Amino acid sequence: MRLKDLSVPVLAAAICGCAAVRPAVPPLPRAMVTPSSIKAEAIVEAGRSVTLRGKAVIAAKSPASFRIEVLGPFNSTLALIVSDGESLRVVTGNDPPQFGETEPPYPFSAGDIVSFLLGTAPAPQDGQMVSEDPSGHVTRIVRLKDGSPVFTASLSDYREAGGAHIPFNISIEGGGRTLRIRYTSVEINPELDTDFFNSKALH
Repeated sequence: MRLKDLSVPVLAAAICGCAAVRPAVPPLPRAMVTPSSIKAEAIVEAGRSVTLRGKAVIAAKSPASFRIEVLGPFNSTLALIVSDGESLRVVTGNDPPQFGETEPPYPFSAGDIVSFLLGTAPAPQDGQMVSEDPSGHVTRIVRLKDGSPVFTASLSDYREAGGAHIPFNISIEGGGRTLRIRYTSVEINPELDTDFFNSKALH
């Protein structure tokens, strides 16, 4: 067989071989920082039958203080979910709080939400299952009651930010509601004033 006759099968094999090999995703460098607070910009989707979607400013501070402010046109506040560590409230526009700590809109606590935002597992408790990837990143939290899921949280797309590993995609489902967060920028361990977590102080 002449060299010219070999060129076609060799070329085909090379193309097929290249198509079958995908470049490996490089692992994240070892996390050097444990996040205790975060400030971020994100795209948020939240709701039950009607979905609220918009840009959001997010802040969280361990163990249970957080603020998710969904913005509308001209950066007006469409919705605010906020906890000062003791109470959990939802504010729509300039209306008074609709929910108190004893009647939260979601079947999880403020401490749970802070854990999701920081990419850490909530405090251990009965009926809770936590899954991790080979690097030790929390990827899924399921909490059961009487054998049925109360809520499921999925954390993915971990990226390095300020020396910490943060999930840039967070999806939480429970109580017939969904809350999806996709970070667009993240600041790790910023100084956060206590007043920032006051539902009466809309910034």
